[in-house]
Amino acid sequence: MVKSNIRSQGTISSVHHAIDVLEFLSEHGPATVTEIAAKTGLPRPTLYRLLRTLEDRGVTRVDRKSHSLSMRLHELGVRANSVDTLQIQVQPILDRVVAATGLTAHFAILDGDAAVYIARREGAGMMQMTSRVGWRAPLHCTATGKILMSVSGVPEDLDLSPQTANTITDYKTLVRDVEQSASRGFSLDDEEMLPGLRCVAIAVSEDSGVIGALSVSGRSDQILDPAKLAADITALL
Repeated sequence: MVKSNIRSQGTISSVHHAIDVLEFLSEHGPATVTEIAAKTGLPRPTLYRLLRTLEDRGVTRVDRKSHSLSMRLHELGVRANSVDTLQIQVQPILDRVVAATGLTAHFAILDGDAAVYIARREGAGMMQMTSRVGWRAPLHCTATGKILMSVSGVPEDLDLSPQTANTITDYKTLVRDVEQSASRGFSLDDEEMLPGLRCVAIAVSEDSGVIGALSVSGRSDQILDPAKLAADITALL
């Protein structure tokens, strides 16, 4: 491994140092602090803090003073590859939805307390929205979040911060809304994330179970019959 001394402006040096350590361990296997310090050039106090943090996050482990990589990085790599594959798979679906409805389509997956948007296709003449690929959307005030919770359940410690006057901020009310989404097969964000924006979402499944949420978003005057829209986009899967 050749450690680069070039650091771009605006970056965090500790993150660079942590990656230097991970790259060294990936190439050389288990190593002591002395060996890592000699190869990376990092001061021992800095290295101790980095290793403690990496171990605390489950990225590395220590055995008899030798530090090595855990399976956590492998798990993250597999997951990233799965997301890339899923992005490719859902793009044709989003294209069909946008062509049929003229509205903006998203695909999101559940990640802890957020719905992460992994794909997006924008409809013509759409209003400005918060959504983008990589956005971690709140679960309680988005259609994608609600339909994902209809499968996984509503977390008891979920942040119910208001985004608009329509945002559901009462836990029991949210649970009822999510249960209704499960029973009818689609969820609705009725200007709960952004004023004037309405979204409908359905769950998308494979043999292994639900893999994500497909949503369609538009101005409130563009989505007047959410149930019909849900049926229409379901037929396009």
